[in-house]
Amino acid sequence: MTIECNGSIDTIVHASTLYMQQRSLWQELAHLNPLNISWLIMGDFNAYLSPSEKKSSLRPTSASMEEFRDTVNMNQLIEAPTGYMLTLTNNQKIHRRIRGWYDRIPKPTNAPFRFFNMWTSHPDFLEVVKENWKVPIEGHSLFILSQKLKKLKQKLKHWNKYVFGNLGTKITEATHNLEALQH
Repeated sequence: MTIECNGSIDTIVHASTLYMQQRSLWQELAHLNPLNISWLIMGDFNAYLSPSEKKSSLRPTSASMEEFRDTVNMNQLIEAPTGYMLTLTNNQKIHRRIRGWYDRIPKPTNAPFRFFNMWTSHPDFLEVVKENWKVPIEGHSLFILSQKLKKLKQKLKHWNKYVFGNLGTKITEATHNLEALQH
């Protein structure tokens, strides 16, 4: 998701874990900022700049790292230090364990939020985001961003219930029903 606001661009990324599918994202990022204005990109790229960022028996391919490095360099991006060095693991036994450094913004533990891709196909979705994003907030740019995202999250939760019903509940119920049928 990319939003232009007050002469800067903010992009939130959640990239595929599949190297071949990441290519389209890298190409899209190359075209998002043709005027070279201030740009904040955050999220989970599911990519590595060097093998030292991933600790497991499965190393990222040289080609995937090179393409990600090219994307970072071509877009003149720098990795902002966060002060956090968190580890993600897939909770597998030691010989199958995958560990990677997560140095993006950590997800709050007190407010689970699930973004449903189908929202983007609803005709009112962009208007909901734009209206919420226009609300002025004073403070440091990262504070403004965090507050706008917090307000957007609440608005999308409410909009989701109003437009679609509670999808989280519906998905949970459907999953339980499916599991019951399979047993």
